[in-house]
Amino acid sequence: MRVSSSALLLALAALSQQTAHALSHDIQAAIQKVVKYPAGVDVKPGAFIVELEGEPGSTDVQAAVASASSSLAKSTPKFKVDKQYSTLFNGYSVKADKNFDPADLAGLPGVKRVWPVKIRTVPAQASSANITYPYLHHATGVDAVVQNLGYTGKGLKIGIIDSGVDYNHPELGNCWKTPGCMWQFGSDFVGDKYNPRDPNPIITPGPYPMDCAGHGTHVAGIIAGQGPTVIGVAQEATMGMYRIFSCPVNGSVSSSDDLIINGIEAAYKDGVDIMSLSLGGGGWSEDPTAVACSNMVKKGVIVVAANGNEGAAGLFTAGSPALGRGVISVGSIDNWNNTGSAIDIISSSGDKKISSSTPANENIPFVFADQVPLAQVLDSTNSNLGCANISQDLKGKVALLKRGSCTFNVKAVNAQAAGAVGVIVYNNAPGMMSPSVTDETVTIPFVIITQDDGAYAVSALSSGNVSIKAPKGGLITVPSSTAGKMSDFSSYGPGPELDMAPYISAPGGNIYSTYPLKLGGYASMSGTSMATPYISGTVALLKQAFPHYSVAEIARALVNSAKPRDDSTNGKKIHPYWSGGGLVNIYDAVTARAQVSPPMIPINNTSHGRLTGVAGFS
Repeated sequence: MRVSSSALLLALAALSQQTAHALSHDIQAAIQKVVKYPAGVDVKPGAFIVELEGEPGSTDVQAAVASASSSLAKSTPKFKVDKQYSTLFNGYSVKADKNFDPADLAGLPGVKRVWPVKIRTVPAQASSANITYPYLHHATGVDAVVQNLGYTGKGLKIGIIDSGVDYNHPELGNCWKTPGCMWQFGSDFVGDKYNPRDPNPIITPGPYPMDCAGHGTHVAGIIAGQGPTVIGVAQEATMGMYRIFSCPVNGSVSSSDDLIINGIEAAYKDGVDIMSLSLGGGGWSEDPTAVACSNMVKKGVIVVAANGNEGAAGLFTAGSPALGRGVISVGSIDNWNNTGSAIDIISSSGDKKISSSTPANENIPFVFADQVPLAQVLDSTNSNLGCANISQDLKGKVALLKRGSCTFNVKAVNAQAAGAVGVIVYNNAPGMMSPSVTDETVTIPFVIITQDDGAYAVSALSSGNVSIKAPKGGLITVPSSTAGKMSDFSSYGPGPELDMAPYISAPGGNIYSTYPLKLGGYASMSGTSMATPYISGTVALLKQAFPHYSVAEIARALVNSAKPRDDSTNGKKIHPYWSGGGLVNIYDAVTARAQVSPPMIPINNTSHGRLTGVAGFS
């Protein structure tokens, strides 16, 4: 049989087209497995987490790693398999050149998804102080459970994923893993030189998870502070700390998802009953950290996580790992009384003592033992915001500025350039808020005062000269104008798949707790990071009362007994997408004679499956 050259060319062209189509299909399938976070999400260039098909423990991760290494190591610059996971997450993490195409990983057999390694930053910040624990615990029922029912968290193991802990603190046991010590497990995964943004981070874990940032020590005090200053929720719980955050680097305390999963798996292996995660960020229930937490829940561990501090951005700001299936996500409520650093305002009409936030830079305290002139500032645009150059001579004076329009860094830099020796910014809304100045050129102290106190200072200045004093260690307690209300920073639900978030809320705005001794011993911070350990502590009390309760039953009891919050602007109840069930009341949770199930019905109805027998559904 003779075949003409034309027929042969047509056959080859058809075969080539089929091959190209098949190749294109494979490439498209691989690309679809690569997750892309929205713009603005902080990810580490060239670093990825590979999620394998199947449940943890069902896959030979080492074989998958060997396959990836043999396929890509020689052809890919700087390619390296970094960490392997098989307990709560099924997969491994890799590092490569910043130009590496993750589709090469996604095309390997058995790969389910490829995730960029997300960098997480500690989401809480300093605020005005609060030491009114008796009232705080009264509002949540903690004092009644402890004093009347005798539950203290004894026998429960609580693990914390955070920046470490100053276990030498006298109110945190002053011990580590000795007989009778509250700290019996945990480890350091990073060391003091770790920076997740370095191309090759230096990871040199120490023998103990000592805290150099403060966040973890603050969280630990909320759960189990021994008093007399910080009274924890569950003082007799057995504690563990897994340090995954860096020391402060340019004002930022950070970690990455690959290390967070390491910490989560280690805590599970140590047998924790409750896992507390005061961290999070935008994402989905399929995020690697959320998947690891979801699998922990499946294994019977109660996981509590911060819902996020992005409330100013409105709906759909809840983050992972709080969005994990079965994870108890937590919103924040403002404290009832603020105990802050005292500032004396001295004018012709008399003296007034007011409360301020903790300093915007913890290393530069707002202390003026002697009187210093206070000056109301007008910048080059004739504004009292301080967002433009200030020609006014502020030498030897404290600048009074209004919050708004520009960052605190800009305000501080402009005031300092004009000669100011300190900055007081008054809020432009009710309540206290948390300043942060990270510009390393700023060497003057910076604090926030309330809107009302700012108005008083402005009025006093309009009548004559005003000076201020701020003695070291001076404290003053004042009622909060936002007492018991949802914190404005607390993130809203629902999740991207319409899951309910948060589940519940707890005190998180202006919480005074333990802090590393080298950083002062005590500090006040705000965030769902502070509300999360409060719920972790209440879970320990509830679990002690009902040891047989499952994770779902614990969540149901908390939500059923929570107290919905009121919206002061219209008198109606706050929507569950902001507050969840409301403010936790652990006494009512323990003493309730009946429970309602399900405690919540999310829009997507994932928990209860397809509706049948209802008109319009099949």
